[in-house]
Amino acid sequence: MNLYAVMSNHGIHHDCISVFGTQELAEHFLKSKEIHKGYIKSVEVIGDYTPPNDLYEANAYLSEWKVHTFIGLYANSVDAETAAGKKGTVIPRSVVMKGE
Repeated sequence: MNLYAVMSNHGIHHDCISVFGTQELAEHFLKSKEIHKGYIKSVEVIGDYTPPNDLYEANAYLSEWKVHTFIGLYANSVDAETAAGKKGTVIPRSVVMKGE
């Protein structure tokens, strides 16, 4: 399943700001917020994800630059932790499935 992450580009690292069920919802959010070099990334969820459950954002640690950067969305925390690695981070995420 693909979801749509609103991202912020900070050069070497990219931050996930929010995750949406549709591109239209992501576009609306991006247009309504001031996000540093914001863009939308279509991301395939790794694992068996069933909406509206939460999922997990994995971020790898890039030691040469001392930053974390987004690497993917995972249906379960164990897979996300494995992907992120020892110094990486895992952040639980809710998926916005409808407009507010």
